[in-house]
This record gives sequence, C-alpha cells and structure tokens, in this order.
Amino acid sequence: MAVEDNSIKPQRWWLPVAVVALLLTTGMAVALDEVDLPVPGPCPGTVCPEMDTGGEGVKSTPVRPSPDVIVKGAKPAPASPPTGTVGEGVKPALASPPCRPGYVCPETDAARPEAGKPAAGPCRPGHICKGKTAGKEPAARPIPRLCPPGTACDRVILREQTLTRGPKSAKELKPVNPIQYAKTTLQNATKKIKNPAQAVDALNLQAVTLFQGGQRPLGVELARQTLVYSQKQLGEKHPATLASLNNLAELYQAQGQYDLAEPVLQQALAITEKIRGRKNPETLASQNRLAALYQAEGKYAEAEQLLQQVLNKQEKALGSKHTETLASLNNLAALYWGQGRYAEAERLLKQVVAGTETKLGPKHPDTLASLNSLAGLYQAQGRYDRAEPLFKRILATNEKTLGPKHPDTLASLNNLAAFYQARGRYKEAERLLKRALADSDKTVIGGQPETLSSLNSLAAVYQAQGRKKEAERLLKQTLDKQEKTLGKEHPATLTTLDNLADWYRSQGRYKEAEAYYKRVLAASEKTLGAKHPVTLTNQTNLAKLYQAQNRNAEAESLYQQVLAVSQKELGPDHPYTLQSLNNLADFYRLQGRYPEAEFYYQRALGVLERTTSADRPEVAAVLENYADLLRKMERAEEATEIETRAKTIRDKQPAAKPAG
Repeated sequence: MAVEDNSIKPQRWWLPVAVVALLLTTGMAVALDEVDLPVPGPCPGTVCPEMDTGGEGVKSTPVRPSPDVIVKGAKPAPASPPTGTVGEGVKPALASPPCRPGYVCPETDAARPEAGKPAAGPCRPGHICKGKTAGKEPAARPIPRLCPPGTACDRVILREQTLTRGPKSAKELKPVNPIQYAKTTLQNATKKIKNPAQAVDALNLQAVTLFQGGQRPLGVELARQTLVYSQKQLGEKHPATLASLNNLAELYQAQGQYDLAEPVLQQALAITEKIRGRKNPETLASQNRLAALYQAEGKYAEAEQLLQQVLNKQEKALGSKHTETLASLNNLAALYWGQGRYAEAERLLKQVVAGTETKLGPKHPDTLASLNSLAGLYQAQGRYDRAEPLFKRILATNEKTLGPKHPDTLASLNNLAAFYQARGRYKEAERLLKRALADSDKTVIGGQPETLSSLNSLAAVYQAQGRKKEAERLLKQTLDKQEKTLGKEHPATLTTLDNLADWYRSQGRYKEAEAYYKRVLAASEKTLGAKHPVTLTNQTNLAKLYQAQNRNAEAESLYQQVLAVSQKELGPDHPYTLQSLNNLADFYRLQGRYPEAEFYYQRALGVLERTTSADRPEVAAVLENYADLLRKMERAEEATEIETRAKTIRDKQPAAKPAG
C-alpha cells in the first residue's frame, strides 16, 4: 500500500515544462515604461545561445530529482512527474558558458570545441564578465539570467533603477493591457532600431525579461506580436523569424500551454528543414526542441522517434564521440530513464561517460556531469553502492578544480547530502549541508539555487531526526529572507512556503497549513495560470489537506477538477494525468467507494502499460493498491493474481543495502 509522504521537500528546481529556467530566474518586477531595449551585439570568440551559433555539449550542473532532456537550444523537460522527494536521483541540467567581457552572464550554455579558445573562468548568472574572468563581485543589482538560450545573446542595458524587488513592487505596477502594451513597445522599438532583425532580437529579449519578471501576459503577447512583425518584415525563412517562433513556443511551454507550443515548434522545424536540409545542425536542434515538448506532454513514442533520428544523423555526420552526438545520447537516456527503462538508460549513459572522459578528460565539467547523471540513475534504482563513489568523485574533483564556493561544488555537496539523507545517514547529510551553507554567498542567501536547496534539505534532515522545532525555525527563517530579497511570489519563495505548509499538515496544524497552501495556490494561478501543472500540484496538495481533515466533499471536488484539467490540457497519457487518476483511486478506496476506486485504478494501469516499462516500480505500486482494493471487495483470487504481478516487478529491482 502507498504511504503518504509528509516530509519536507527540497527545493524544486524542476518544473514539468521544457523551459524550467524561465520559471525559476527572478522575482523582480520590471517597471514597464522605464526599460531600455537591449542593444544587440555579437558574441565574439565564444559560443552564444542557439540562435547565434548554437551548441552546448553535454555538461550539466547537478540538480534534483529525475532526469531531464538536455536539448541543443532548448531548456530541460522532466521525463516523468517529479515528486520533490529527496534522493530520487539527480537530473542533468545545462552548463555555465565561458565568460564574455562586458556581458551579463546568461543562464546556461557551454562552448563547443570548434568555437575557438574560450575565455578563462566560468560565467555566473548575475555577474558581469570582466576581461577573461567573471567579476568576483556581482553587478550593482544583479540581473540574473537575462540571456537564456533560445533568445538573442545581447548586451543588457536595463537601467538598474528600473528594477524593484519584493512585495512593494507588485503594488507599484499598474494594470496594463497586454495587446496595447505590446503594440506600443513594438512601435517604439522599430523607431529606435532601424534594422528590423536587430529590433526583433531586442523585442524577443524584452519579452523574455517581462516573462521572467512576473509580467507573463505582457511577455507572451509581445513575443507573439514580435513574431508577426518579423514574418511581415523579414519573411518566414529569416533566422530572426525562426528565433521568434522558438521564443514564443518556449513561453507557451513555460506556462504549460503545450497545445499552443506544439504547432509553433512544428512550424519552426518545417521551415528550418526546408531551408537548411534534414542533416543541418539547426534542423537537428529544432527536432530536439520538439522532442522535449513531446516528452513534457507524455508523448514518449513521438519523442523517442525524433531523438533517434537526431542521434542517427549525428553519428553518421559527426561520429559517435562528438560532443553533440554525446548530448543526443544523454537526451535519449533521459527519456528512457523517465519511462523506467533503466537498462537502456544505463547503457547510453555509460557511453556518454566513456566518450566525455576520452575526448575531454576525467576532470572536465562535461565528464563530471555525465557521471552525475549515471550516479542519479543508480540512486533511482536503489543501487547505492554504485552511486555513492560517483557522487564522492564528483565532489572531490569540483573542490580541487573549482574551489569550495563554486556553484558546481555546492551543487555536488547538496547531491551527496541528498544521497545520505535518502539512506538515513542524517549526521553525514547534516554535516555536508551546513558546510554548503557556510560556503554560500551570504549576500543572497535563500535566493541562489544551491543555497535554497541546502536550506530546505537541512530542514528535511531535522524533521527526519525528530528535531521539529529546528526544522520549523529554519523554514521560517528561509521564508522570511526570501520574501524580503525575492518577493512573495517568487518560485523559490513559494517552494519554501509549500514546504512549510507540508510541515504543518504533517504536524496536524491544519489551519496554518491551509492558509499557506491557499497562498501558494493563489500565487501559482496568478503567475502561471489555472491550467499549469504546478498549479494543479498545488490544488492536489490542498485536496490532500482536506482529505486529512475528513472534508471529503471538498477533497473530491478538487481531485476531480485536477483530473479534468490535466486530461484536457496535458493529455490522457501525461504523467500528471496518471498521478491524478491514482490520487482519485486511492481517495475512493480509503472512502470505501470500491467500484469507483476500481474504475480509476484500471485507468491508471492502462496509462502505465501504454507509456512506461512494464517492470517499473510505479506499476508495482498501483498493482499493490489495486490488489488491496480487490481483497476488500472479497475478490481474493483476482487479488492474488495482481499481487503476483507486483511481486514479480519488485523482485526484478536491485536489492538495496541497509542504510548507513
């Protein structure tokens, strides 16, 4: 039987969309009438995001929990619905690029070998590149991640005084009509920038900036009107138009509007294939973006077909050990991992590790990233004896080559701590997490991904040890700092708030939990929309709270609402739809409404059998719950048959050694 997990979740730096970075970047609100357009500029000597020269290799900065697709020119998309539980494995993310003098560091992008000698020193989001290395001190007020892959990589000249932080900024902004705002902004931009292509690049960057700053409707509408302008002025085949298509698709995808993103990406692929040819790197990048969307939608067969096509073309044209080929191997491995096809995922990840070690060396960040993915896969399978030495190797190498305070080193500390926590080795986990916090940048504590992960994970360690007061105090301290520095609606703030709500629910403090859950839900509906998977997750959390209080009518209504939206917006086979079916089945089983429970269990099993490996642990869990239901319905023979199926799956899983 399933056991409800009331533990504090670590920082959720995943989201069930392909453009995860767009949702997790900045809590800043942008004063709409005071923003200067960014001036387009070249990217000499290094690799720009995909619309300029493309390519990011296979490096990743360790995060959690399940594998993501690393797509050339696109953000990661989870292969399966994350649960937020510590120790489920480690997902690959993208790398930091080399530093470019005079530019605000973009979020992710690694240099290709053929791009020439990169500048020394990695780029850090929010830092200005000075000479050949990133400045040790951040810009006056850091403007993180204003140059994400898929948009123009330009010199940012946003005036510092136009950026405000915290809850005050939300009150200062007046409601703006998105259509009128986008129209006015486009007119002003085309007057200031006479070159249409440069104007389009600047407008796309501003659209992303607005989106990141919480002005999502304005950002999306500006991106849409920019695309229309580019199509009229430059034509459908112009690179700026293709970039606009990809930009708009990313924003749609970031909001969970997969039905809108899909035709846009399909159009971009068709145009790119027509003008560049099927084997051109830009075409392959476009296929990867579409594959990432399919994976986010739960369309695994379509995603696999595209990824296989890309991989086959790269192997023939570039060879099996080229960095782009290895990146595609990693993408395919992530897809298999998300489907529970662990043997296939392991085979591909071992190829990636061997290829990066041979081509780049054992200490190269790309090699460490591939090792991190393999360690995460081992952990997800319960093969802890193989995962631990890899996590330790990654940490030791990062400490030696990058130093103790580098973001990659801190992420490695967090990953090893998460591993220890999952194994019940709480003292070791606590020691590493406190060390990570000590090495973090104190000026932005609670805002950096690594710091936030450490704070939330440490609270979870305290809870697991029964140190309830310490866990609650740490969560409140983290929340207070985030509200002051990031704002009350920043994704990082909401994650901590959700953790605190979970904590109160686990302690039976339902009134406090309900207030926090409702606040998180209201914020996600406002910033992401009522149909976004994150919003649906927040509704599910509130339903579970109602269920714990025996407010069953309210719980059932929310469960049904979530299922209806996920089926319509995400599709009948999407991982979140599967989760919703299982939630309803469990709810009805616990209420003694057995026929209804059986109906939903059978539907959930149907989705699992169509979309995942038959020996995946999730299948066994649903079978076990279904068998329990059948016994309560006095159908012992059927229950025994189902239990046998579940046991067969469990027996195939690697045996885990005792904790500690």
